[in-house]
This record gives sequence, C-alpha cells and structure tokens, in this order.
Amino acid sequence: MTEPADPPDPDPLPLGATPLGTASADPARAQAVSEARRLHRLGVETTARGEPEVAQRHLRRALRLLGVQIGRLAQPSGESASPAAPSPDMALAADILISLAHAEAERGRTSLGFALLLRAEPLVEPAKRGTLYGQLGLLLLRIGKPREAIARFDAAIGLIDARRQPIELARALLNRGAAKIEGGVFATARPDLERCAALARAEGRPLLAAKAAHNLGCCDLAVGDVPAALRTIGEAADGAAAYSPSWRPVVLVDIARALLLAGLAADAAAELDGAIELFRRQRVSHHRADAEMVRAEASLLMGDVDAARDWARRARAGFRRRGNETAAAAAALIELHALFEGPFRAEKRRGALSPRTLAARAFRLAARLREMGLRDDAVAAHLLGVRALIAARDVAGAVAQLRSLPRLRAFAPLNIRLLRYLTLAELAVASGERGRALRTLRHGLAELARHRAQLGSIDLQTGTAALGVELSARGLALSLDGGDTSKIFTWSELSRAQSLRITPVRPPADPDVALAVAELRQLESNRRDAIMAGRVADSASDGRIAALKRRVRQAAWPTQGAGVVGRVPTLAATTAELDAAGQAMISIFRRDAGLRALVVAGGRRRVLALGDAARTYETARRLRADITALVGRLLPSRMEKALAEAINAHAGQLAADLLPDGVTDLVGCRELVLVPCGPLAALPWQLLPPLRGRPLCVAPSAANWLAARQVVGSVAPALDKVSAAAGRAVLIGGPGLRESARELASVASQYPDAIVLQGADATVAATLRALDGAPLAHLAVHGDHEPENALFSRLDLADGPLMAYDLLHLNAPPRLAVLSACEVGRAATRPGDEPLGVVTTLLHLGSATVIAAVAPVSDSVTAEVMTAYHRHLNAGARPAQALAAATTSNPLAVFNCYGAG
Repeated sequence: MTEPADPPDPDPLPLGATPLGTASADPARAQAVSEARRLHRLGVETTARGEPEVAQRHLRRALRLLGVQIGRLAQPSGESASPAAPSPDMALAADILISLAHAEAERGRTSLGFALLLRAEPLVEPAKRGTLYGQLGLLLLRIGKPREAIARFDAAIGLIDARRQPIELARALLNRGAAKIEGGVFATARPDLERCAALARAEGRPLLAAKAAHNLGCCDLAVGDVPAALRTIGEAADGAAAYSPSWRPVVLVDIARALLLAGLAADAAAELDGAIELFRRQRVSHHRADAEMVRAEASLLMGDVDAARDWARRARAGFRRRGNETAAAAAALIELHALFEGPFRAEKRRGALSPRTLAARAFRLAARLREMGLRDDAVAAHLLGVRALIAARDVAGAVAQLRSLPRLRAFAPLNIRLLRYLTLAELAVASGERGRALRTLRHGLAELARHRAQLGSIDLQTGTAALGVELSARGLALSLDGGDTSKIFTWSELSRAQSLRITPVRPPADPDVALAVAELRQLESNRRDAIMAGRVADSASDGRIAALKRRVRQAAWPTQGAGVVGRVPTLAATTAELDAAGQAMISIFRRDAGLRALVVAGGRRRVLALGDAARTYETARRLRADITALVGRLLPSRMEKALAEAINAHAGQLAADLLPDGVTDLVGCRELVLVPCGPLAALPWQLLPPLRGRPLCVAPSAANWLAARQVVGSVAPALDKVSAAAGRAVLIGGPGLRESARELASVASQYPDAIVLQGADATVAATLRALDGAPLAHLAVHGDHEPENALFSRLDLADGPLMAYDLLHLNAPPRLAVLSACEVGRAATRPGDEPLGVVTTLLHLGSATVIAAVAPVSDSVTAEVMTAYHRHLNAGARPAQALAAATTSNPLAVFNCYGAG
C-alpha cells in the first residue's frame, strides 16, 4: 500500500481573501485561488481514500481556476527545466499538478502522470522538490521499476525537512518501504515502515499509520509468516476502514495472497472477486490488475486452468495499459503455467502448444523476468521450461538447463520452492532414478510440513495440504510402481490428513470474537426455533450470519502454530499394533481413476485394485441420499420398499467395489481398521454385507489411529478399554428430540454419578465446562453438518448451537464422545484428503474415540441403539465392539466408530 507524496496545504483562506503575492484589488482572483486551494485539499483527501476518479475531477477544476491548461502535455524527456522562482499561485499549481499526477497514475494513465510531473517541475518551490521526487518514485513503482523508484525516494527523503514536513517524510518512507518489498529488500523495508508508522501516529494520521502496518504485514507475507501477515494486515484493514472504506479492497488483495500461501484458494478467490468489483466501480486500474493477477493464481491452485488463463490475460492487458511491462511479464508467467497444466497436457485440444514450443517460450520469459529484477519469477519460468523439456523427453536438454538455474533466495516463495522439488523429482524419474525422485518429493513435503507447523488455525492447517497435492500424488504413484508395500504405506500416509499430525493450539481469547459468536449463536437459535414452529426462517439474517462466520474464521487465522509435527508411522510399527489388537487394516487411496487398498492382516501386506473411484463415490452419495429419504418420514409402502431395495443394492455395489474377494480373504474374521479416502470417510460401513455385525473403526489416517490407541493405553489399565470408570460421565440432552429424555434417562441409569444437563440447563457454556477432560460424554442432541464450512457444523443446545469452533477452546476433549446427532459424523474433505468437521476436530484435539452418525437416524432407533451401546460398553466391550453389537438388529442405525475403536 502506497500514498501520494503530496505537500501539506496551508490553511485554506476564507472565500474572497487575498493570498500572498496577489493583488488585493483583484478579489475575483483571490476567490479563485482560495477555491483552488480548497479543491486541492479535497482532491488529496479523496485520492488518499482510494477514489482517484473523483479526485482528478477536483484537481482539474482547481487547475482551471488558476488558468493552467493541461490539454496537451509533453512526454518526459531527458533534461528538466531549470527551476525558477515561481509565484505563489504557480507554486500552488505545481502542488496540484503533483497531486493530479498521482490520481491519473492510479487510474492507469501513468504516461500522463509523468507528463504532469514534468509540467510541475519548473513551477515547484525549492523546499518542495523532495515531494516531486517522491511522486516520481511512486510512478516508477507503479510501472514495475522498484530499483529506480528507490533511488528517487532516496533523493526525496534527503531533501525533505523532517521538522517542517513530517507527514511528507512519512509518506516517502512508506513508499520507499513498499518499493523495497517489491524489489525484495525486506530487511531495510521494515525500518522505513516502522519510522513511517511512528511519524504518522505522532502527527495524528491514523490512515497513514494503517498503511504502514499493512506494508509491514506484506513483509511478513514475503518471508512466509502467514499468521503474522494475516494478523498485521487484518489489523491494518480495521484501522483503515474507519477512515477510508475505499482502501479495503487494496487490503483484501494481500489477505488473498496470504490465503493462497495457506492453500485456501476458494476463500482467496471470494476475497478477490469482491475487491475486483470495487476497483471496477472506483476505476482504479492499477490495483484491479494486481487483483486479477492474484485471482489467476487462485484459479490455478483450484485446478481451473481456463479461468486462470483468462484472469492472467486480463491482468497482463491492464498492466500494459498503464505501462508496467514488469508486472505484465509476471502475469504472462501465470498464463504460461495455465497452458502447461491445461491445453499442453490435453491431446488435440485447441490452442495446445508442443512441449518444445512451451519450453522455448518459458526460457525467453525467464530471461526477461531476470532482466527486470524479478528473480523468483524468473526461477519459476525456468523451472517450467525444464518441466516442458522433460515432457518432450529431452532429458539431456533438461539437465543442461537445470545447471544454469539461478540459486533460490533464502526467502523465496514457498510455491516456487515446492515447484523446484517437483521439477527435480520429475527429472529423476525421467533419468530412471526412482529412489532419488522419492527422496526429493519427501524433502518437499517436509518443507511444506514446516510451513504448516507455523499455523495454529485448523482452517489453515487443512488448507495447506492443497500446496503439496502434486508432490504427494507423484510419490504415491512412484511407490505403487515400485511395489514396496512399506513405501506405499508411507506415501499413502503422506497423502492424507496431514493436519492431524500437528500439535493443536488453543485459540487466544478475544472479546470481539466472543461477541460475534454470541450473536451468531442467537441468530442460529432464532432460525431453529422458527423452523421447529413451522414458520419460514428469516432470510434477512442470512447475510449477517455469513458475515459473522467470516469474522470468526478470520479471527482464528493469525493464531501461531506450536511448530511441532508428528512423525509418519512406519508400516512395521502399525503392523505390530494391529497384531497386538488382533485387528486388520484396510487403507484405501486413489490412483488415477481407480481406487486401491493396502491390506495389512496377520503379518501379510498386499496392495489390491478396487473399483472405479468416480462410480464408487457416486454410489456412496446415492446410498446416503436414499437413507435420508427413508428415515423419519411417513412414506407410502411402495416408496418405502423401493428405497429399502435401493439401499440394499447400493450397499451391495459398494461391497463389490471396496471389499472384493481378495480383500475379504486377507482380513478373514478380524476386527477392522478402515482408513478411507475422499467421501468414503462418511460411508455407513456397517451396511455393507461383509461388515454387518463386525466391529470396525474408521480413522482419517494410520497415524491418527495409532495416536488414539496411545490415548486409550494411557488412561485405562486394560489396553483399548475406554469407560467412565476413571471419572464422571457427562450426559447432555438437547431440545427438539422427542425421545431425548428417554434416551438420556436410560443411559444415565448406567452411570449413577453422571453429570446430566438437559432442558434449560444444557447451555453451550455449561456443556463446554462439563466436556472439558471428561472420560465419557454422551450428547443426545440434534446436529447438522455444514459442508461449505465444516467448522460451523453444530450440535443444538438450549441457547443455540455448539459449533466445532467452540470445541477448540477445550483444554482436553472427552476421551470417548458419543454424538447421537444426525449427520455430524460427516466431514468436508479438502484437497490432500484433509477431513474437516466435528469428529475430526475432536480427534485432532485428542479424543481417543468418537461415535457419530453419518446420515439421519430416527429418534426411537437412536434411543434403542444408544441404550444397548452403553450396556455393552459397561459390560467390558470396547467402543467398536459395543457399537457392532448394538446395531446388529438395527442396520439403518448408521453410526460409525471413529478413532481407536
């Protein structure tokens, strides 16, 4: 974020007063000068608010009042006019020309901006020449020449009188700091920005201080510190919004950049779409082109290569219109990446380039970017060219080009470092060195894990997996080709649920967030009450609910991570634990269009082909849809019969796709640990014919299963036994369930010392206090899974919903949690097989086992099954065994046992 280097205006004279140097006998002239001063001040303020279209109208009118015509201006040339002693009126004209130059440059008319500065140079007062140089530096920065801009800012700062012109000095420092960030000189950018902020605060300029804070956040972002960047930029946005709402879209662009570094491409795209629309209305082409370029990056990360090309082309055109060939070249690089990932890889697609043509174009672009000083972008273009040569099977050419690759800077962007690992791995594969390729990919994922460990927000932790999807997919494919089951197991673990290996961090208490959560809870409670009463929910609150959810999410993003990442388990350690428990594991993952399973049972390890992934996922979706249509409704007998038949058919098809004879022969009659992928995490596994009545547990990863087993072993004398014997059980009854009182009474009869909260006592605060550290918690409440933002999936209580976000504030989660709520066993799956929902939140926080439904279950069936479940549990059965026994006579009680089992 930059600011025009405008001089402080003298106090405006009253209308009709005579300024110094004008004839007192000419009141009309005095009035014109006074009005010009007023318009100048208004233009400066309007530009600072980010409204250059309005500002230039004020400034042009001011010049006309002074009799200055700017219809035809010469372009900048080599020699500057010698400064003369300008009259006061012409000195004012010079100030206005400088301000107009900035406003026009902000509108994309950079050449006009330079011409206006050339026109102002002979008119400017000697004391204000520093201001002129500062403005020239800002325009140079706008056209992508940060090194030349820094030299101009140096000259400006040397001429500005710090005592008499503190605001001008602050502006020059702000702009020089921005130029240093763009030029990659982060170490010396910070002192400039910190000094600017101090001057701005001392002079009572909060907007200027907020802009300095924004740029300090950009420094954090440049060195990869996403939490610090989001915190600082977010605070700057709040500070700027109070004084200049028009600056908000500028801040949104950098927030989007931070979100991309956290892998949240869809969230970044939403921020950018709003910013681009605001820039369009304000006619601010400079910032709009920046936003369009970042939007292209977001589309690329989301896999939409056509949109990425379109956005990159728009950005490139916008940069070129304002004369910024440097930024245009950076946009061309994104377009080239989209070509590589899209038409280049699709045979016979219109517009496709041959690999050699694309490589040649990439190397030419790399040379241009290097000349322009964009070292990181030059490296990215060079790597792209090497990848294209590998695709053309020109290994020798790729090796030669790789030798000439410039070294990466210490703080090179993460995406470029990961691209380097991917390129080196591809070259190793092309050279027949599979082992070296796997080691290289592993190093890349380790670097990503270190980056992820900086993040304390589960939202960001799960998002970053998107940055390593291609690395992990290549590693899994290579290990499958090699056939080594130990390597296959390791890479299947590296390809899923990486966020669950990170030590969780409790978010800091924030009174503003607490107020937002309280309001959100009330609005959601009002909506629930309306629906339960048969009324139409108030749609007017939808926008407010969305804004509050956004506020709560954003507040968690700056949380700093603990920096600790758990190790990936070995196949040997996992096998030993399975053998000790008498269990078998089926780890399912995707390879191209098909599913595969690594089966570990009784010391045997085999990789088997399963069904088509897309077909299996669709069958699973239809199964859930049919269960939802059947349960809890009064249907005609013919429809009920048709749905029951469809459910059986889908379950049979899923069994054929996921549990073929080779799998069932290996596992025999052992209890199962299922490690599914994608939407299969929420599959009602007990409905599949080979699994009916069999104890099984579902885990996001083998690492999570092993961690949950350790929790079990640390709290119970008998391994795998979790009961309420170590403390008081917690039983919660929520509103709106016909059978909840009966269910709770039946369960409570088995735990005489239980803490029971129901009716008006079952508030969110009371429930969270009771859950903290409980050995067993049973929640007989309604629940909803929110697929768009799973951390707002909720459990309905007396005063509103308890959300997954609320659970993050627990010191210790319940060791065994039973959620007899509809559908909260579901999870949203982000790229990299990162599950997100109530269940995975509890597992991440340290719960050993969670029992939850993956589709609606009728209240009466739930009460019956849960009574039986706790009876078996108290008789000594483990959770998975108790659940299998309780659901044998109720196959549509679609509860899964997650975690240790």
